[in-house]
Amino acid sequence: MSFRLEALEREVAAHAGELQDMLHRISIERDFNESLLDTAQVIILTQSVDGSVRSLNRYGELLTGWSETELLGKCFIKATSYPGTVGTETQQALQDLATGKHKHIQRESVLMSKPGEKYEITWNHSRLYGQEGETVMILSVGIDHTERKRAEQDLLNLNASLEIRVEERTFELEQAKLQAETANQAKSEFLSNMSHEIRTPMNSIIGMAHLVRRTGLNPKQLDYVGKIDHSAQHLLRLINEMLDFSKIEAGKLKLEVLDFELDTVLENISSQLSESAASKCLRLIFDVDPDLSRPLRGDSLRLYQVLLNYISNAIKFTDQGEIIVRARIIENNTFGTDEKDMLVHLEVQASGIGISAEQLTQLFQPFHQANASTTRKYGGTGLGLAISRQLAEMMGGEVGVQSQPGNGSTFWFTARLVRHQSRLRLFKLHHLSAWI
Repeated sequence: MSFRLEALEREVAAHAGELQDMLHRISIERDFNESLLDTAQVIILTQSVDGSVRSLNRYGELLTGWSETELLGKCFIKATSYPGTVGTETQQALQDLATGKHKHIQRESVLMSKPGEKYEITWNHSRLYGQEGETVMILSVGIDHTERKRAEQDLLNLNASLEIRVEERTFELEQAKLQAETANQAKSEFLSNMSHEIRTPMNSIIGMAHLVRRTGLNPKQLDYVGKIDHSAQHLLRLINEMLDFSKIEAGKLKLEVLDFELDTVLENISSQLSESAASKCLRLIFDVDPDLSRPLRGDSLRLYQVLLNYISNAIKFTDQGEIIVRARIIENNTFGTDEKDMLVHLEVQASGIGISAEQLTQLFQPFHQANASTTRKYGGTGLGLAISRQLAEMMGGEVGVQSQPGNGSTFWFTARLVRHQSRLRLFKLHHLSAWI
C-alpha cells in the first residue's frame, strides 16, 4: 500500500512539474503577445458582433484618444465616427462575419479621435473562432494611412498646380515667340525695303561712273572715277547681301526653277572674276563630272550666287597658287523615262590662309568671320557664307568646309538638281584650265 502511495506521489509530482512548465510557457507567451500588441503600430481591436469593444491595444488608445477601459462595452463605431453619422456598412459587415457569410472583409473609413483629429484608416475584419456556444468575436486590425493619403493629395495638388503653371508659361512663351516673330518680320521687311531704296541710287552712281569713264579724262581723273566705281560696286555687293539675308529671314526668297547649263554658270563666274584673279596670277581650274554635261533643271541664279561667294572668298584669301572648282554627282534617282533627280556636290579648293578648328564651328553663322583682323584686312559683312548655307538648304542640300591653318581650305555645298536624259548640251566644259 505504501508502495502504491509513493508511486502515486511521484506521478503527481511529475505531472505537477509538467503543469508548472506549461503554466510558465503560457505566461511567457502571454507576456509576448501583450508586448506584441502594445508595440504594434496598428490598431488591434476585438469587438462583439454588435460592435462593443472587448479589447484595444496601446496604439489604438494613442490614436483614438480613448483608453481601453473607457471604451469597454461601448460601440467602437459610434465612439470614433463623426457626430450624426452611423457606420451602417461596417455594422453590416460585422454581421456578415458573425453569420459566416464572409471570412474576411476590408473597409476604409475616417476615424475621429477623442480630441477631434481625423485619421484615414484601412480596416481588416475577420472572425475569431472559439468553442461552441461561445460569443462570436471580431478581430479588427486598422492601419493608419493618414500621412500617405495626405502626401498623395499634396502630390495631386502639386501636379495640378504645376500643370497650371506650365500652361501659363507655355502661353507666355507662345506670346513672346509671336511677338519676336512679328518684330523680326517687321525688321526684315524694313531692311528689305531700305535695301531697295539704297540700291536704286547706287546703281545710278555706278552707271554714271561708267559714262564718265568714257569721256576724255586725264589719268588722275580716271583714277578718281575708278575708285568711285570700285567703292560703289563693293557697297552694292553689301547691299545685295543684306537684301538676300532679309528676304530669307522674312521667308520671301523663293527658288526659280528653270533649265540651265552648268557650264554657262561657270563661264559667267570666270568672266566676272577674271580681273581680280589676274591681279594675283591665280590659276582657276574647273573639274566637272561628264555626267553633268546635259541640260539641268534648278535655280541657276542661286547656284551661281553660292559658287560666286565661294570662289570670290578663295581669290580674296589666296595670294598664290591655284583654285580648283569641282562638280560631282553623288546621288542619282531616276523618275520617269526622261529625267533624273540628282544630288550634286560642288566644292572650291584653294591654297589660301586656312582656318583653325575653333573658327570653323561658327563660320556659317550670320555676321561671323574668322576673326576681327579678317574684317579689317579683307572687308565684308560676314553674311556671304550664312546666305550660302541657307540657299543650299533651300535647294535640298547642305554646306561644309575642310581646312587647316596654312594648308588652304575646301568649301563645299550640295544641291538637288534634275538632269534631262534626252537633250544634248550645247557646248562642253570639262577639265578646263585657264590662266586668268
